[in-house]
Amino acid sequence: QVGTGIALGVLLEDPGMVDAEAFGSDDHSPSPEISYFRKSEIHQLRTVLRGLVDQLNDRQKTVIRYHYLQEISFSEIAASMNLTRGRVSQLHREGLSRLRELLGKDARCDVSW
Repeated sequence: QVGTGIALGVLLEDPGMVDAEAFGSDDHSPSPEISYFRKSEIHQLRTVLRGLVDQLNDRQKTVIRYHYLQEISFSEIAASMNLTRGRVSQLHREGLSRLRELLGKDARCDVSW
């Protein structure tokens, strides 16, 4: 679950692709074609995932968007939504679980969550 949460977070946050060039290592750099297709695939998956976030209930959607897209802590989200930090954590967990379920049903995604 932690790994899935991290993967979803990376996709939602849009940090860009990190490759060997970023670390100054040219000997293991993928070809430009591979980099292009990898970036395109990640972009498509990110687009699908953001569309699936729209299918969450309002509170789950708010927590996921605040946490991943605006990098707001659970404590700050709790204060803004007038909830406890524990409830925000629960909504986050439920939202990620629902996203896993939706991704599993989406024919455009051929990844295993």
